[in-house]
Amino acid sequence: MRIYTYAIIDSNQPIQECLKGLDGSPLFCLTYREIGVVASHVQEKAPETEEKSVLQHEEVIENLMQDFTVLPMRFNTIFKTEENIFSMMENYYEDFCQNLKKVRNCVEYG
Repeated sequence: MRIYTYAIIDSNQPIQECLKGLDGSPLFCLTYREIGVVASHVQEKAPETEEKSVLQHEEVIENLMQDFTVLPMRFNTIFKTEENIFSMMENYYEDFCQNLKKVRNCVEYG
């Protein structure tokens, strides 16, 4: 299995169990310091770019925005291992924190 990522959030707390990802897969949060990456497991084959998958991805992000400051990940951003995600988080930690501060308490219209 691979790890499909939805967003970087300003929290290192667990995600609500009722939130589901692509194809109803459970979401989880991989944390690094005080931020997290919201993700779910997907099969080895990447989800096809179809309207249903894009809308599911967007729905996860919109649900996360109700409780967290969110930096959305691009649709179909998939990692092979959790170690790859932690490496990315470590390398870009300062950038993620600065960008989370920029968008905190902002609202998106459109």
